[in-house]
Amino acid sequence: MSAQTIMAVSAAIGAAGTILGGIGAQQESRLRQFNIGTERVMNDELALQLSRARREEYDSATASNIASFSAMNKEGASVRAFFEKQKEVLTEDVAAIAKNNYRQNLKLKQEALAARRRGRNALLASLFQAGGQVGEDYYRIKSVRT
Repeated sequence: MSAQTIMAVSAAIGAAGTILGGIGAQQESRLRQFNIGTERVMNDELALQLSRARREEYDSATASNIASFSAMNKEGASVRAFFEKQKEVLTEDVAAIAKNNYRQNLKLKQEALAARRRGRNALLASLFQAGGQVGEDYYRIKSVRT
């Protein structure tokens, strides 16, 4: 086998390895994107669970308070104001849960976009690097005299 043939095979293997490395990096970034998407779904589910738990806590406390006020024969504007304030607190709590979930998901969306870009950049870099290697190796092969 001639030196030129050995050099050509070596160049092809090196270029293929570089490209495969870029493809692997892109696949890894796609997996990262998928995992981030899964995390976003889990965040949504957690926010829903927290909101439901807070609502159930409110309903339970309201029932207890109604029973307590009835037992004490308390009625009127102060009792209504108390219940209105409790509704307001519930609304604020649920809104805070939703805002926190939105912020977390926005951050995760940015991470997913960054992962996608890193994968695409890695693949492009490997293609350019492989092209440069092939060019250099072609020049070396042509410069070898047999």
